[in-house]
Amino acid sequence: MKTVIGIDIGTTTISISLIEQSDGRVVKSATYSNNSGVISKDSFSDLQDPEIIYDIVLRALTDIVKEYEVSCIGITGQMHGIVYIDKDGNAVSPLYTWRDACGNEMYERDKSYCTVLSEKTGYSMAAGFGCTTFYYHTVNHRIPETAVKFCTIQDYIVIKLVNKKEPVVHISNAASFGMFDLNNKCFDLNAFKSANVDTSFLPTVTKDNIVVGYYKDSIPVAVAIGDNQASFLGSVQDMENSVLINIGTGSQISYITKDIVKSSSLESRPLVGDYMIQAGSSLCGGRALAILESFFRKIAEVVIKENVQSAYPGIDACIEKMIVQDNYKEKNSLKISTKFSGTRSNPDERGYINNISIDNFTPEDLIVGFLNGAINELLEMYIICNCKHTVLVGSGNGLRKNVLLKKILEEKFNMKLCVPRHNEEAAYGAALFSLVCSGFCENIHEAQKLIVYEK
Repeated sequence: MKTVIGIDIGTTTISISLIEQSDGRVVKSATYSNNSGVISKDSFSDLQDPEIIYDIVLRALTDIVKEYEVSCIGITGQMHGIVYIDKDGNAVSPLYTWRDACGNEMYERDKSYCTVLSEKTGYSMAAGFGCTTFYYHTVNHRIPETAVKFCTIQDYIVIKLVNKKEPVVHISNAASFGMFDLNNKCFDLNAFKSANVDTSFLPTVTKDNIVVGYYKDSIPVAVAIGDNQASFLGSVQDMENSVLINIGTGSQISYITKDIVKSSSLESRPLVGDYMIQAGSSLCGGRALAILESFFRKIAEVVIKENVQSAYPGIDACIEKMIVQDNYKEKNSLKISTKFSGTRSNPDERGYINNISIDNFTPEDLIVGFLNGAINELLEMYIICNCKHTVLVGSGNGLRKNVLLKKILEEKFNMKLCVPRHNEEAAYGAALFSLVCSGFCENIHEAQKLIVYEK
C-alpha cells in the first residue's frame, strides 16, 4: 500500500495524517501538543522554539516511514510568523508567531509600528504579519547577528528534513508576511525601501508546485503551503462553486476569487497556480464558546461553592434539548458580537451583548446568541462578495463537534453543509498538494477527487 504524509504545524498542536494514495482513505493520524512555547520578558511577544517543533515532526516521521511505504510528504502550518535562519540553514531565533503583538507597540507620535509601516508602504499591515515583526526588529536592532534570511516555521521544517541551507517559500506563505505584490506574485521591494528595511533577508519565493528536496534521500518533500490554503485544498471538491467555513480556535471563510478585492475585512491570498482565495478571518471564532463555557463554569462555582471541571456537558445538554424541541430559532433576541479579540483592521474593537430583556438573559439564549454571533461575523464578510456559491463546506473541530452550530450555519447561508469525512483538513490538503508537486497527480483537481464527505 502506497501512502502520502500530510503535516500541519499549528500553533497549539501538530497534526500528521497518513493517506492511502489510491483512494484518499486516512490510514493513520496523530496529533501532538505543540509544547514549544518560549517565555519572553516582553508581554507582547508570542514565541515558540523551532527545534522542539522539528523534533516532534522528526520523531513522528521516523516511526511512520519505518512502518509504511511513503510516496511523498506535504507540509503546511501557521502563516504570518517568522523564524530567522543563518547561512547554514539553522534557526538563530525563536519563532515569532502570528500572535506576536510587537506591531501594536507605540512607535512615534502615538502611532504603532503597524500604523507607521502601513503609512510608509501603502499596505495594510497588522501585528503578527512577518514583515511587521521584521520591521519592529529592524528599528529596535533585534535581528540576530548571524541571521541571513527569515521564513515560516513550515519552510524551516522542510529545509531541515531535506538538508538544505536556504528556504524556498511558496507564495501562499510569502504573501502572509505582508508587503507582497499579488499582481506580480513577489515582494514589493519599493515598499521595503520606503520602510528602510534590508531586503536581503527576504526568502526566495516560488509560485510553482515544486519538490524542495528528499527526506532520507528518497521521499519527495513538497514546498510548504499556508494552512488556510491547505485547509481549503483538503476540504473542497469543487473549488469554483464552494465556499468553505472553518471553525476552530479562530474561524475563517474562504472561496475562490479571480480578482484581487481590497477590503478591510477580507484578504486576497494566493492558492495554487493562478488560483487565489478570498479569505476572511475572525480572531475569536470558535473560541467564543470557550469564553462562554468559562463564564458558565465560574457562575456554577459561585453558586455551589465548589470547583467545576467543565461546563461543556451542561452546554451540550442545553443544545440537545433545544434541537429536540426545535425552539432554538426563537432564542434569537439577544444581539451578540463575538469580536472579543478585535479584528485584523481594528484590534481594539470588542464584542458586546445587546437587547437584554427580563426574559432573554438565560443560558439557552446566551448559547444561541454566541453561536449566531460567531457565524454572523463570517456572514458579514461573505455578503461583501455578492457571490452565488452552491456548495457550503464546513471544517474544523469547533464546527464538527457542535450540531447546533451546523444547523445555524446552514440556515444563515441557505445551503446544505458538506463536511469532509477526514478530520485534519489542513494536513490532508498538504498531502494532496504533495501528490501534485511530486507528479503523482496531474493537477490539484485530480487530487481533490480523493475527498469524501460525510453522509
